[in-house]
Amino acid sequence: MTDHQDVRPGSTTAAPVVVELANVTKAFGAVQAVRGVTLRVEPGQVYGLLGPNGAGKTTLMRILLGLVRSDAGTVRVLGEPPGDPRTLRRIGALIESPAFVPHLSGRVNLQVLARARGLPDAEVDRVLRVVDLEGAADRRVTGYSLGMRQRLGVAGALLGEPSLLILDEPTNGLDPEGTAAMRSLIRDMAAHATVLLSSHLLGEIQQVCDRVVVLDKGEVVAEDSVSELLSRAGERTVVLEAQPADLTEKVLKANDAWSGATRDDSSWRLELDGAGVPALVRALVEAGVEVHEVRRERRSLEEVFFALTGDHHPVRSGT
Repeated sequence: MTDHQDVRPGSTTAAPVVVELANVTKAFGAVQAVRGVTLRVEPGQVYGLLGPNGAGKTTLMRILLGLVRSDAGTVRVLGEPPGDPRTLRRIGALIESPAFVPHLSGRVNLQVLARARGLPDAEVDRVLRVVDLEGAADRRVTGYSLGMRQRLGVAGALLGEPSLLILDEPTNGLDPEGTAAMRSLIRDMAAHATVLLSSHLLGEIQQVCDRVVVLDKGEVVAEDSVSELLSRAGERTVVLEAQPADLTEKVLKANDAWSGATRDDSSWRLELDGAGVPALVRALVEAGVEVHEVRRERRSLEEVFFALTGDHHPVRSGT
């Protein structure tokens, strides 16, 4: 196997790139986990990896940490090849479920990690405060709930104030209150570090991330800011409330707004660009149609995801 990871990919921008992948491929036997993935993560971003089971999210994170070697393509993390000792100390990571010694307390588990990196115990106190685990810090991890273990894992990733945080399903196991707190924490962390996270919770990605890559079967099917993804996916869908229905239908057909139209009682969903809406409304009013409402439909990120991947099942954590 040829190692392609030590070739620096070209960059035409002056801004530093925290993570850069170009045409990265990885297979496990006959299973193609990652297929020609190219992406860039800029400093200060909260960047989301979104995809169904088997999309390749966790495999990409493992590649970035040097835990898995790509078969082809180029990879740079903080300007160096994955797994470079100079950059690993600047990265905090939580991949899949955090692993701790269950019969030791949360504090002691973090102290072991901190001392291995030459960090003082005061750093353990700091991260315990950040994740709101001070009250349970001296309890054995075996008595922690799943959500508490998840927060302890995030605390471990925060040791040393890393420049890059790689978080795999950081809200896993958290109740609604804990999820909201984690969401706020991630946004706060972005003031000091770049955050790359995966999630099967589309709502969390929508609320937390600046930019998202949508993966399906190891391939990138979309990559953009969350706002642009939502806008692009719903920019042609218009909801029209009008009566009478038969006259409305006649005007729609006469004004080339019938193709793709669907009806529910007096409500119509149409595919129209921005320029076509005022002309259609004028035609409806001139024909004697009572127009009660015209609005642009905004789709959720979940609907956008289904449209992009054709997957109509709940999104779950991936390979």
